Amino acid sequence: MAHEAEQHQNGIIIPREFTDRAHIMTVVDAGQSTQLKSGDRVIIAKYSGTDVTLGTNKYTLVTEYDVLGVIS
Repeated sequence: MAHEAEQHQNGIIIPREFTDRAHIMTVVDAGQSTQLKSGDRVIIAKYSGTDVTLGTNKYTLVTEYDVLGVIS
C-alpha cells in the first residue's frame, strides 16, 4: 500500500501519517545551552509544548527534549 508523503526541498520525505502526529515549526529564539538557533525548522510531537499568545502573535514554547528532529 502506498502512503502519501510530503517531500521538502532538502530531500527529506515525511510520511503524511507522521505529520498528523507531529508539527513542523520554525525556531524564533533559543536558549544559550541549546544547539538550536533562530530560523531552524524542527519537528515536535503534536501535544508537546505550551501555547502562548503575545499581542496578536501565537507561539509554542518547548524544551529541547520535545524536539524530535531538525530539518536543515
